[in-house]
Amino acid sequence: MGVPQDEINLAAKKVQGILELDRRGSSCPVLFSWNGREYEFIADMIGPGVVGHWVAPGERDVPDPDEYLKVPARSVKARNGLLSFRFMEPMEETVYLDQVRLLAIDHPAAYEVFPNERFVSAPPFPEFRVIASRYAHAPIGAWDDRGNDVLHLIAQRDRKYVTSFEDLPFAGFAKLHWIELDLGAWDAQKPLRLIIDGYTDYFTATSMYAADQAGIK
Repeated sequence: MGVPQDEINLAAKKVQGILELDRRGSSCPVLFSWNGREYEFIADMIGPGVVGHWVAPGERDVPDPDEYLKVPARSVKARNGLLSFRFMEPMEETVYLDQVRLLAIDHPAAYEVFPNERFVSAPPFPEFRVIASRYAHAPIGAWDDRGNDVLHLIAQRDRKYVTSFEDLPFAGFAKLHWIELDLGAWDAQKPLRLIIDGYTDYFTATSMYAADQAGIK
């Protein structure tokens, strides 16, 4: 992928073994918000809008140019009378923007609201709408595919994740795994939605091709 790698202070007249770093050469832009104390990391953005991304040998994604990202009200506080955000590109990716908007949703305090967003590599793309949630609660039980109790890891939004699955030797790939949830009693007459806050380690074109050559689908 042409990822630059600098090695310094190598002795001359000596054979050197250099391990090539397996990392991405670029990244999505990231958003920070002033929360009254510091600039808080919110998330990376515009992942679905990548142009020309290989999703399989001979197959490229169809970019989705629109994305709605939720910024919680607790993460936004005025600074010198203004709301302050930092939107930046920390690595070697070129970002094209023609519009950025801040959309405020006024809703009763008993509700939480979420954008109808998901990452897909081809149409149909999700249409914009606001999903309102009331009385959301954590599952009453959660186990990984090895039977380990992982409820303490998913019961709170604290950036502590279930990581007991086994990685494959290709960036962004893992062996098949799952989490079993006990949702407790629920009313079948009402909509049931699973609200998830998590982190994804994206694959790269290099890892996608390497996995395909290894027979992994």
